[in-house]
Amino acid sequence: MLLNAYKTGAIDINANANVTQYDCDAYIWNALSPYPLTEMKEETSVFLRPAVLLHLLYSTKTRPIIIKTHNARMRAAGVELIPPEMTAGAVYLVRDPRDVVSSFAKHLGKTVDECITSMAEEYNKLVRPGVAIGSWLTTWSHHARTWMKEDATVVRYEDLKADTEGQFRRILEGFRIKVNTPRLRKAVRLCDLERLKKQEAKAGFVEKGLQDKFFGQGKGWQNELTEKQARRIEEDHGEVMKELGYL
Repeated sequence: MLLNAYKTGAIDINANANVTQYDCDAYIWNALSPYPLTEMKEETSVFLRPAVLLHLLYSTKTRPIIIKTHNARMRAAGVELIPPEMTAGAVYLVRDPRDVVSSFAKHLGKTVDECITSMAEEYNKLVRPGVAIGSWLTTWSHHARTWMKEDATVVRYEDLKADTEGQFRRILEGFRIKVNTPRLRKAVRLCDLERLKKQEAKAGFVEKGLQDKFFGQGKGWQNELTEKQARRIEEDHGEVMKELGYL
């Protein structure tokens, strides 16, 4: 939303694809697939991914082309999910997994314990109901590690929230977008959480998942997890959490 507000000078929470493209857009996959998405096998969806990415590259008019992904930076069935020859740079947004799990559970309509378990599973894939396309997440730790490389700008969600202007400047620089300070500050104002909450209250939010509301619902893991749940996450991901300053 910050990127869209920076590019367009306006914000509509339900028209959030003007600048950023999504690599699991069902319309594109359906247009390129030889099979109906409901009949596609997982392996076929992986082999089709390069064609989908090429379509995004050649059909997108804005520059730079910014593609949103939930995928780990890895190979699946021998296919690079994030092909280096198509990648000029990356911004990786990371969040404390103790807060992730609570938000994720609400979004998917699952229990916190179910999400803690899935976040520690090597074969963990986020799949749209009824179709084969989806995102390879693997474990939270492995996902983060695949992106924590020199050519990626790693931004902690907590830092983005505390210093939106400073961290958004880093994001723009990570995407090699020339920084215009007045435009940057306007984008930050447009994406103020209270403004987004008012838009959602008035028009709803198409990406809210299975929860009633999306914006501003988190109370912090200290208020949402039991001590046992928090310790489980720390045991599963403590090493990477320490590297990112979460422990």
